[in-house]
Amino acid sequence: MTETITLTEPCNLCDGSQARLRFVKFGFQIVACTRCGLEFLYPMPDREAIRAFYDEGYFTGDPERRGYLDYVGERDTFLKSFSEKLDRLEKILHTRARAGKAGNRDGQIRMLDIGAAAGWCVEAAQKRGWDAAGLEVSSYAVAQARDRGLCVVHGDSLEPFADRTFDVITLWDALEHLRDPRSLLREACRMLAPDGVLAFSTGDVGHFWSRLQGRQHRIYNPPQHLFYFSRTSMTRMAIASGLRVLRIEPDEKVTTLHYVLHIARNLVDIPFLAKMFEFIMRVLPDWRVRMKLIDNLVVYCTPEPVGSAASSPQPDVATSYPR
Repeated sequence: MTETITLTEPCNLCDGSQARLRFVKFGFQIVACTRCGLEFLYPMPDREAIRAFYDEGYFTGDPERRGYLDYVGERDTFLKSFSEKLDRLEKILHTRARAGKAGNRDGQIRMLDIGAAAGWCVEAAQKRGWDAAGLEVSSYAVAQARDRGLCVVHGDSLEPFADRTFDVITLWDALEHLRDPRSLLREACRMLAPDGVLAFSTGDVGHFWSRLQGRQHRIYNPPQHLFYFSRTSMTRMAIASGLRVLRIEPDEKVTTLHYVLHIARNLVDIPFLAKMFEFIMRVLPDWRVRMKLIDNLVVYCTPEPVGSAASSPQPDVATSYPR
């Protein structure tokens, strides 16, 4: 019989009060809301524990963190991957008659990347002439970004940012890391220009490939990942946050073979498979690889029109970034 749990804090999507236990991984409970089906880690770590998790080891291959292999060292690969994501985003902006026609008085696109890490997406945006900044909880990653002259703000709150400041807000593989994704998306919606675009990517646990892998799927990575969305729940989360979904498409990334094997080795909780991935990692070169991730989705949204918000003046972005 499936165990039912009475939640001490409501479901982040529907405010439901009960969940069923799905399984335990790495000693953490993964549950599903009995009302809406949203899956999440329970109990949820507090804010300080989440901040502490993203130390230097998370970005440099610490197996206890199950994070990146060498985030700073793979800068060029990340720049290429983010540049391609921004290419696709820019096409949507052009379609919506945004590029070169809105934003600052000089026509720049104003962008905020949430979960910016060392700032590679910010750098990729700046290279195409955008006025870009980032927000990042890790003090280590923020220091790496600032050493390269990138504007990445340290913290996990959007409150200091002004209303309708940005033409673009991105959360690349960040939503699942947040303790309160609905509140953050609502704040992001507040910060978007009326015709702005928010793009976020996250795993799709409802996809057949995810269901086939079950608990071994890479998205089930507690306590790093706190929420596990399906196409339905991520769409409902966007709508509940005041956003209108423009399109959803499979994710595509440029990464390295060693990073893929590093993730596979650390996330599988079957010792034989972990050792196999470790052996392959030792014997094969670290090739750059392109991955079409059918079980990871990119969602593009825009704010739902509310009253006369579209006619409100937009602040100068230079005075809107908290420093």
